[in-house]
Amino acid sequence: MASLLNDFSLEQLSDTRTETSVLAYIMHDTLILSDDRYILSADDFHIMTHKIAFSLIYNHAEAEGVKSCTPADVLGWFNQIHSPYIEDFNALVPVLSMEKEYSKEIFEGDYKYLKKLSLMRELKRNGFDISDFFSKNNENLGDKMIDSTFSQYTVESILNH
Repeated sequence: MASLLNDFSLEQLSDTRTETSVLAYIMHDTLILSDDRYILSADDFHIMTHKIAFSLIYNHAEAEGVKSCTPADVLGWFNQIHSPYIEDFNALVPVLSMEKEYSKEIFEGDYKYLKKLSLMRELKRNGFDISDFFSKNNENLGDKMIDSTFSQYTVESILNH
């Protein structure tokens, strides 16, 4: 079973809803990027469109002091860099526009989940066996490698494992 779990793709160690939620909160409050409790980089996002969107938001927040932005702002920044992912982001605009629940508690939960998934992808890319973090008795995890065993772990407990 361990080899089956370890053969899962990096795609299965990502969650579109979580990535979108984190991006929406950052757009709402870019000052969160300067909070030392939340260390984020483009590499924490699996989807290329999300990586680019995060980088654009981060760069504009740092360089111009942007405190918040809208999906239309980010779309304009995509246009400025002539990104081949602009159509993908354009499809994401309605989803980001609908994210109205900017709760810090929801962000914190999604942030922690995003960081765990990012760490799992990094460990897997570096050849580590990550099967210990997933249920051994569940032979069909579906499209995602996420189950109740994985949910028990924190980033710290994974690093200390």
